[in-house]
Amino acid sequence: MSRAITGLILLLLYYSFLLSSCNHKPQSENICSSSEITSIRKMMKVDAKDLAIYFDTSIDKNIEITKKDFVNYIERLWNNNVPEISDGKPDFSKPVIIWFSTTDEGKKFLGEAIDNGFIMKKINSGSSTIFLVFASDNINLSFAIYNFLEELGIRFFHPTDEFVPKFSGIFLPQELNSKNFSPFKTRGIHLHLLHPIEYFRSFNEVGEENLKEARKFIDWLVKTGQNYIQWSILKTLDFPRWIEHAKNIVDYAHMRGLKVGAEIQLLSSASLQNSFVLVSSEKNWKEQIRNQIDFLMNIPWDNIEIGFGEFFSSNPEELIDMLNYIIKYTEEKYPHVTISVVNHVGNYPNLWINYKGESIFYYHLPKFADPRIVNNIHTVFFFDLFRDWGGYGHPNFHLHRDYLIELLPSRIVRYKPESAYWCSADIDVPAFLPEYIHSRWIDINGLVNEIEKRKLPMIEGHIMFSSGHEWGYWMTDYLTAKMLWNPKSEFKKFIEHYSIAYGNCSDIIERLLLEFINLQTIYLFDNRLVPFISGEDIYDDIGYMAGIETHPKRVQFEELLKMTQEELRKFEADKIDKLKEMADKIIPLESELEIKCNASDSFIRTWCSELHDGFKIIRLRLMHSYNLYKAVIGKIKGEDFQKYIDEAEKIKGEAEKTIKNREQFLRFDLERLTGSYTNPTIYPFGYLRQAHTLCFWNRQEEQAKYVIEKGEKPPISDIRTCID
Repeated sequence: MSRAITGLILLLLYYSFLLSSCNHKPQSENICSSSEITSIRKMMKVDAKDLAIYFDTSIDKNIEITKKDFVNYIERLWNNNVPEISDGKPDFSKPVIIWFSTTDEGKKFLGEAIDNGFIMKKINSGSSTIFLVFASDNINLSFAIYNFLEELGIRFFHPTDEFVPKFSGIFLPQELNSKNFSPFKTRGIHLHLLHPIEYFRSFNEVGEENLKEARKFIDWLVKTGQNYIQWSILKTLDFPRWIEHAKNIVDYAHMRGLKVGAEIQLLSSASLQNSFVLVSSEKNWKEQIRNQIDFLMNIPWDNIEIGFGEFFSSNPEELIDMLNYIIKYTEEKYPHVTISVVNHVGNYPNLWINYKGESIFYYHLPKFADPRIVNNIHTVFFFDLFRDWGGYGHPNFHLHRDYLIELLPSRIVRYKPESAYWCSADIDVPAFLPEYIHSRWIDINGLVNEIEKRKLPMIEGHIMFSSGHEWGYWMTDYLTAKMLWNPKSEFKKFIEHYSIAYGNCSDIIERLLLEFINLQTIYLFDNRLVPFISGEDIYDDIGYMAGIETHPKRVQFEELLKMTQEELRKFEADKIDKLKEMADKIIPLESELEIKCNASDSFIRTWCSELHDGFKIIRLRLMHSYNLYKAVIGKIKGEDFQKYIDEAEKIKGEAEKTIKNREQFLRFDLERLTGSYTNPTIYPFGYLRQAHTLCFWNRQEEQAKYVIEKGEKPPISDIRTCID
């Protein structure tokens, strides 16, 4: 064979290889499969004819809904392989039995009891394998059934968007042995509807579709083991129509075993938003309280929660008198209703008042009022009760932890932290901050351990202050609900619970998310960099002029002009260079996550995409801020600054593409979430409006450019407000 022919053959073989490489997907494609959950969890496959399911309990409406849900979910999960389903106790004729029970027969077979909670146990008895799920009552059995579905591979991540894979048949756990009890008697969500979040219409606007959404949210609370819902009541609602809508929601919640609360404000003088208030003037305040409570009780609330506003204090004696009167009046006329207060935050001089010769934090005055008042200790943002940082002027929230501990021996106490702050701080920037999940674990784990160590009565409840679920913030509410049932578990266990949905990629996703959270802990929290990725609107600027900070304030661009060369060098090294350092460390995590997302099945991909967009938007926000500061510093030093401005604008363009991509998958109508429109809140837009328009990114660019061009602080009038 001549060299020419040999060369031609080799050339043809080479091109054939290239063509083959182009027409075939890499072997890494489709590597992340949700069907692999069964093998990762080492689950056993069962034939439908060998399995029987029994509901051995009294039947109420809540159990009817739960039972119907269970059948629907296993049909989807097991690909229509539905076994025999019966009411009553089993006859043990099948090789495999799932037995849901609240009866003495179930308790006797189990050999142990539980007063409040549920037990799930796999028991080999004779020729049968029994999966016995026993609860003390129907509401706990309902929690147990949904928990058992999660043992099978389902995840109730979001009220309108659940993770339900499809397996090739019936798969059950190889091992099952857990005793599930929550030390928190009250576990729930406060929907902060003073903000135009996605659930505003669901709970506050009349309509059948809105009612369905509200019921879905209540269903989700039951599915995640929670038993309380509360939302903010606005004075601007269409009350003649809304009352019937609210009654329907409350009735449905009661039917599902939940208690329901209404959050209002005590004094109009301290209410900065459109909250429903009890007292508008000092004259005839008792009559006002009676009339307003009677009006509220057209709806069968279980709890009325009273806030004292923000930033403003009032006469302490009058405040305590009002609280005592509220308790007295409701106890006489509505004895089933509990009264609670929000112990808010704000470390400002006017909030430290003299009461009986002692300096008292204003929001702690309820400890001098009727002991039947429930105290809800509130913290903000991703701060917690234990670490050394806080907001609203507090160096930390140890003051609030001490108050909580002080009250435990004599009063009912709940904790009310946040899962998102919203107001120019996180979700509306947008910024994905799973450091919130870490903070909520620090609180829950730390409180339970400290209370037990001190041998004090256990904290009564945990109410999550929720400000929206998009951009991954549903994860905080979902995983916190899990923590309330397992407060002593390691943090890693909850990230594992989330990541198991990724099947054979679960270990990788768990590692990537834990590393991402760890970076946020080190840089955003420990190194205090979170102000550089948060935003600011005109309200923040006005607050700064009044000496008020609601979330940590970043060093303003104009402040750099006054720094010495040494101060500037230190600031650049300690803060600005660390922004890039964190961003650089995100790059390999983001890249690895993108590969896994692209190689995932359809059940995983949408969730993975949300996680990836969250990683990416944080990196872009870090680099956007980094380049703007480098531009201002470059101008001060007489160096080339324009390259940094150009890079910041380029990064903003990438962020815009990322945001548009995420908006394809938002769980509610885009106009509802990002549009500009009149509504009963003080914010004339959907809660993701500023994220949609990149207003905070544009505003920061305008500030940097003004300082570079004019050499001074930009007037408020020259910068966009980001409140429209």
